[in-house]
Amino acid sequence: MPGARPPASAARAALVTGAGGGGTGAAIAMELAQAGMHVYANGQKSHEAALNDLAARAASKALTIEPAIFDVADESEFDQFMHATTTRRQSLVVGVHNAATALPPEPVETLAFERWREEFRVIADGAFLMTKHMTPAMKDAKWGRLIYISSNVIFRGGRGRSIAYPAAKSALTGLVMQAAMELGEFGITANIIAPSQIDTPRVRRGGRRNDASMAQYGQALPLGRVATPGDIANLARFLASDHAEYITAEVIRMDGGARLAAKSTGLQR
Repeated sequence: MPGARPPASAARAALVTGAGGGGTGAAIAMELAQAGMHVYANGQKSHEAALNDLAARAASKALTIEPAIFDVADESEFDQFMHATTTRRQSLVVGVHNAATALPPEPVETLAFERWREEFRVIADGAFLMTKHMTPAMKDAKWGRLIYISSNVIFRGGRGRSIAYPAAKSALTGLVMQAAMELGEFGITANIIAPSQIDTPRVRRGGRRNDASMAQYGQALPLGRVATPGDIANLARFLASDHAEYITAEVIRMDGGARLAAKSTGLQR
C-alpha cells in the first residue's frame, strides 16, 4: 500500500546513472550516500577511474558508493547489473537517471540521424530501461522513488544544443506521467528535475562555458547565479526520501527563475 516502507532487514540502495563525469550525477550519488543508502554510481568504462575516486571519497566519510560500469541503454548490460544486485541484502528502490550525451550543437539541417538516435538512446532508452528493470524490486518493497534529470530546455529550447537534446529530454515527461499513474498504487513515485545551466566540469571541458559566460548567464537570473551540482543533489535527496511520498508526476523547474530571464522582462536569456 502507498506510504509503506521497505522492510527493516533490507537496506535501501540507489542507482544513479551518469555519475562518472564528476558533476551532477556524482553530487547526487554522494548526497544519497549521506542519506544512508548504498549507492551504485553508474558510468561507462572510460569513467572507471573517476567512479573509483568517488567511491574512495565516500569511503573516507564512512559512506558507501560502489562503481557500476555498464551502458544504461543496453538492456543486456542493465539486466546483468540488476541480477548482480539481487543476491545482496538490499532493497534497490531508488533510481536516478542522469545519464546524457556530451554531443556538440549542430543545426537541424545538418544533424545526422545517427546523432539524433544517440541522444534518444542514452536519455530516453536509458530512462525506460531503468524504469522497467527497477520497478519489480520497488513493487516487492511497496516503496520506490524514480527520479529523472531533465532540463528547462523542454520548455523553451536552448542555445548551444542540437534539436535532439530537448526532444529526448521531453520524452522523459511522458514516461514519468505514465509511470506515476501505473506505479502509484505500489507506493512508487516518479518525478522530473528540470534545471537550467549547471556549473559542471563537462560543460567547462566542452568549451560551452567559461568563468565569464557562466557569470553572465547567472547575472541574468533572479537568483544571480547558475546552479551547482549540489543544488540538484539536494532536491534529488528530498525526492528520494520518505518526506516526498505525496509528490509524483511532477516536472520541477529548478532553474533559478530562468523563465523570467527573457526579453519581455528586460533581462537577457
